[in-house]
Amino acid sequence: MALDSALITRLRTLGAALETTTGTPAALTSASTAMTVYNPTIEAQIPPGEREMQGSLSPLAPVPGAQSGTAKFQSEVTGTGTVGSYPQWASTLLLACGFQSAVAGAYTPLSGAGQTATVGLYTAGRFSQIAGAMGKVSFDFKSGEIVKSNWEFQGVWQPPSETPLVQPTLLAVSPPIFAGGAFTLGGTSYRITGGTLNVENTLAMREDATLATGFYGACIVNRKITFEMDLEAQSLAVQNWFTGHMAADKYILSLAVGATAGNIVTFTAPALQILDAPDEMDVKGIQYDKLTFVHTGTAVDNELSIDFS
Repeated sequence: MALDSALITRLRTLGAALETTTGTPAALTSASTAMTVYNPTIEAQIPPGEREMQGSLSPLAPVPGAQSGTAKFQSEVTGTGTVGSYPQWASTLLLACGFQSAVAGAYTPLSGAGQTATVGLYTAGRFSQIAGAMGKVSFDFKSGEIVKSNWEFQGVWQPPSETPLVQPTLLAVSPPIFAGGAFTLGGTSYRITGGTLNVENTLAMREDATLATGFYGACIVNRKITFEMDLEAQSLAVQNWFTGHMAADKYILSLAVGATAGNIVTFTAPALQILDAPDEMDVKGIQYDKLTFVHTGTAVDNELSIDFS
């Protein structure tokens, strides 16, 4: 009996590259993998097209339908170590989530942006990918921990192939933890334990019956950005979030991750408004306020900025 080896799922590499033609897979190289990625998956979404036989309870052979797919994974929020350069997760993935290229060091959303990407996953000799992909992202902040981004992309499914594992490009810097960075809300500092900033894009697949897959690519048809955060509670005389909610007050956000030049990522917003009535929480015997804000803009497409410095 010939010797063989099991396919080890731990041996995985994910890459992403922007496309020059929507839906035409971009070549993925080692440079396309310059991210630290966790729990990557790419799954086909192909409806089975089930059929019924007349005069019988037996089924007819199903016919597979249009071919789309979903990619999900996490990555670390980090810079490159060099001021003026941008990490792969920003220069590629943010653009495919409806952001525009960095202007003065910052990425901001852009309505109608149509930059698509190819996302591919190498798993121990197998290669799966989606093309024409666009996505959405959320960022998880937890005191003293690495900040992670959660990505989900939809695109056109490409048949898997037998392809050798691509060796990833390792990052030259370690990711900063969520500690030691400045945080203000409405110009005031608060004790924050964590939160989730969610860029909730609504995705739609663009159908095209002239293509064998039935799809041309994905697009973003709507956007809503929210930030749910946990702040240590203060007396109502000092800060009354309930009053701020009912008055529809607006708050400027500035939240920095990291403190070393070239590895600082700052999230800013000009006008957060409390979306839901504040919740009170008990955390280890300490009272916290759980607040959910919606990002509103003071101008077109300015409700969030992600800055690298």
